[in-house]
Amino acid sequence: MASLNDFLDLYTGEFLPAYSDLVAFLADKPAGMLLDIEATFSHMMVYLTVAHTADVDTAQKNLDLAYNHMVRLILDCHKHLWVAVSEQIDQIYADDHKRKFTVNMPEYEFVKQYNQFKASAMEARKLEMEQVGKNPLEAIKKYRETTALGLRMLGSFDPDKMRCYNSFSLTRYIKEHGVALLIGGVLGGIITAIVCHLFGAFVTLIGGIPGF
Repeated sequence: MASLNDFLDLYTGEFLPAYSDLVAFLADKPAGMLLDIEATFSHMMVYLTVAHTADVDTAQKNLDLAYNHMVRLILDCHKHLWVAVSEQIDQIYADDHKRKFTVNMPEYEFVKQYNQFKASAMEARKLEMEQVGKNPLEAIKKYRETTALGLRMLGSFDPDKMRCYNSFSLTRYIKEHGVALLIGGVLGGIITAIVCHLFGAFVTLIGGIPGF
């Protein structure tokens, strides 16, 4: 059974930091979580309403429900954040040139941390499944470590280097394909001119034939 202090400690020590990190990273509030927050505090309102009455069972039941909802919310915060962070890290990892030129750490170190990040997420998920109905705080701790590692990796990403990389990529593309594009454009123009000339000659010829 949860106590009011247990709920408050969970709310201030785990939920508020996790939810703040998620909203700051996404610059948005996930709609589904807002409904869960509403459900959590609906149970807390019932608890606070009946806590000082003789209906002890109803009070404890709603406090436990609020506590369990809060645990689920904290897990969801870390998992939502992990997914968002993972998507951005995957984009960097999948591009050899981005790994080499846009991250402020050696490529081998980035790859090492990437593997650690993925392994940590798998361990967090395993703990979550194993601790259902037991001690979910262990899984929350592991998810927190995982997202922290991912955020540190993203912190090494350099936007200025990315802009230089994009500019270099465009320049390289033009150098590699510019001649082909130029030749294709010139040939296209010549062919168009020939077709127009032939069509004009054909129209002139048809116009000179009686009955047309």
